[in-house]
Amino acid sequence: MEKFFTLADFAICDQSGLLKAFQILGYVLVFLKIVIPILLIGLGSFELGKAVLASDDKAIKVAISALVKKAIAAIIIFFIPYAITAVMSLVDGVNKVKTFDCLTKCLKEPSSCKINDKDGIFSE
Repeated sequence: MEKFFTLADFAICDQSGLLKAFQILGYVLVFLKIVIPILLIGLGSFELGKAVLASDDKAIKVAISALVKKAIAAIIIFFIPYAITAVMSLVDGVNKVKTFDCLTKCLKEPSSCKINDKDGIFSE
């Protein structure tokens, strides 16, 4: 009889390279979720300021609609990491073992992700 592999066979939380990759990805997401919304809202405000200084009603309306669209995009970008961790939690909730807890923690809170480089074991 053939044996099928399960997630428990791979010992995901014992893979220090995988944990480091998720930790780096977590830092990148934290950086992006702060910088991109600030840039979008800043650029939209700058465009609106230019339109107001030009005293052109049509340009002001276009700039306001662009600013609203950029603000909505900034909000969506800000919540993308939360959506990713929610999906990972749903996938992890299918089995009762909580296989992806260490990856979710490294992605959501990269500074609290403790990786033991000696033997690659995730520690809380």
